[in-house]
Amino acid sequence: MELEDIKEMWQAHEAKIEKTTALNLHTLEMIQSHKVRSVIKPLLVKNMIVLVLHALTIIALLVFLIFNFSQLPYAVSAIVLIGYYVLLYINQYRQVKELWLIRETSDVVTMQTALTKLKTHILHFMKFSVLTIPAFLSFPVVVPKAFADLNMNVLRGFDMVKQTNGEWWHIEIITFAVLIPLGIWFYTQVTPKNMHKKWVRKIIMYNKGANKTVNKAVQYLNELEEIKAGADL
Repeated sequence: MELEDIKEMWQAHEAKIEKTTALNLHTLEMIQSHKVRSVIKPLLVKNMIVLVLHALTIIALLVFLIFNFSQLPYAVSAIVLIGYYVLLYINQYRQVKELWLIRETSDVVTMQTALTKLKTHILHFMKFSVLTIPAFLSFPVVVPKAFADLNMNVLRGFDMVKQTNGEWWHIEIITFAVLIPLGIWFYTQVTPKNMHKKWVRKIIMYNKGANKTVNKAVQYLNELEEIKAGADL
């Protein structure tokens, strides 16, 4: 057998191996992509339901505001809650957008980018939740009044503003004045650049609920990258 024939056979053999390896990697990509889509599907469904609930809550609060616009404590409390739920809706929409993108694509790079953005939105939600704690004081004002407007005796005519002779309204204002600056400080502190701080690292690495699901999806893609790196050696 001539040397040239041996070279041609060897090159053909190498080409076959490369083709087989590429096919195997492609199959593995499909398997890992399917795993990612499967693990995020429940989170997508949950977030879409929450998104609809936020939208319905905003509509209900807008109706409440229209009927109570002339009554300052109720109107302002409603506006605070509307602002709160609008921000919640925006964050939830961004999460749904990235989850939907992952559901519709098989491209690993696109999935990785979407998962990174999704983790950022989840972190923003955690930070935002602390920042908006004062908004919860508006619920005891709005909810009983809403039931009363609907002639529903669920809370037996309880009215937080009237029961406290307007003091609850003052408590809301004071609480906002005190806690909002603290919330802003917290929001600015919880960033990846402050990972050297133990308490910040614990918050960012918080591994329950949605974050746990996203981390699992990231793990599948990391496993794929490790296999690809090994195949290139």
